[in-house]
Amino acid sequence: MKIVAQLASESFCFDASIKTHLVVSFLAPPLAEKAERPPVCVIPVVDISGST
Repeated sequence: MKIVAQLASESFCFDASIKTHLVVSFLAPPLAEKAERPPVCVIPVVDISGST
């Protein structure tokens, strides 16, 4: 599985408060014609606590 995350803007001022969008894309590898892929549950979690 390939996961790509990209912000809507390429640069930000470090001392400015802004709102932006984060786009996350998931790309699963191709399967053989008759193969069945098991179901997948993806749960996004965003930590905004500010702790490291």
